[in-house]
Amino acid sequence: MINDLIGKIRVTANRWGEVLEPEASKVELQGFTEKFKTKFGLEVPIQYEIFLKLVNGLEFNGLIIYGTKNSDNDPDASMLDIFEMNKIFNDSLMFNRLNVIAIGEDSSGLITYDKDTKKFQYRDRIGLDRVEQFSSFDEMLSVEIEKVI
Repeated sequence: MINDLIGKIRVTANRWGEVLEPEASKVELQGFTEKFKTKFGLEVPIQYEIFLKLVNGLEFNGLIIYGTKNSDNDPDASMLDIFEMNKIFNDSLMFNRLNVIAIGEDSSGLITYDKDTKKFQYRDRIGLDRVEQFSSFDEMLSVEIEKVI
């Protein structure tokens, strides 16, 4: 399913003259999974890891899903490094109390992964209220991509 969703985005991006981020290399993924476990105390969700094997972060039409590093394609792209973005978000006491990992964002919300429930969530950017919860990364990505295509 993730492959189909990324394929859909890739076709649209190519029509617009844009190029998606390349996949994360095996070395990047290995370092990423180790750092993820150390930093967040969890294994990388498998569907998120599959996503990174297809595109190492995504910035498309206002939707951003973080990857292992910032863009090599576009130095002016939004921040894509999940660790850097979580460092920024964790400076907020409100965010820090939630026990979530920021996975992505759009103009009005944050996409998070709840460490306790192991669910992906869409949260209001201002109050950080949970607006929607997803059972999987695939489901979240599908809903979020439909918003921007």
